Amino acid sequence: MKRIALLLTIVFSASPLLPEQFSMLPQGLLGSKRTLVSAWLFNEGTGSVAKDSSVGGTSKLTNHGDLLSGPTWVTGLHGYALDFAATNSRVELRNEAQFDFITLYSTWTIAFSFKATKLLAGIIFSKTGTFNSPAGFYIQAESDATGDIAFVRILSGATQKWVTPVIPLAKVAGGKPHVLILDYCNQGQADLTTLRPSTFKVFLDGTQITVTGSPSVGDITNNNLATISGWDDGTSASFNGIIEMAGLWRGDGQGPLNEGEARAITARVLGR
Repeated sequence: MKRIALLLTIVFSASPLLPEQFSMLPQGLLGSKRTLVSAWLFNEGTGSVAKDSSVGGTSKLTNHGDLLSGPTWVTGLHGYALDFAATNSRVELRNEAQFDFITLYSTWTIAFSFKATKLLAGIIFSKTGTFNSPAGFYIQAESDATGDIAFVRILSGATQKWVTPVIPLAKVAGGKPHVLILDYCNQGQADLTTLRPSTFKVFLDGTQITVTGSPSVGDITNNNLATISGWDDGTSASFNGIIEMAGLWRGDGQGPLNEGEARAITARVLGR
């Protein structure tokens, strides 16, 4: 079975992250394990569209995002950013089928960098209708408790998940940006009915956080739009922080990220 990898990165940095940093090489920011699909730099500062800036990426600048229900443009650490304080505010990404490679049989990574003043809460990224849709997934802060992070898969209307412990406020706030990387690698497990806990890794600022859970495998593909800070249908709890940039990578046949690679990615994102 074909192995593929996805990376979604939402980042804050001290200086502008330009499209060229993601497109001069196919891998750009993340090195040889990942190839860029799309990047949303949120540097427009006005309007209702977040442009896909992945020059040379496989999406050919087509996966633009539509701002819905009032995310607001604010000053960010490298230009502009989006604040999702308004109820149900989100960015819905166009070209639904281009995100169908995010499955339980593939390998994918979501990295997310943020600035927060409270324990993390809300939907970070999803491809599903709502929490009770028949199929899909969502990345959620405040799954079991305010401040945890979970990857929740929906299969035949039932949810199962990997989840971290509550991440203390001191580790996610402090008036500075943080980088969260969520790495899913199903390499060598395609024939298993239940996934090992080690399938899913979470890194915060380059340090791995323990997760629990062993969801069963199945087809989670669906026709809903991929969404940043919410989901496609109904009302969702938006992410309770400011987002400056999101990027999406894939890497056919590549293995999982390790802690050293997570630290290197974090340093690049933060401009260290």
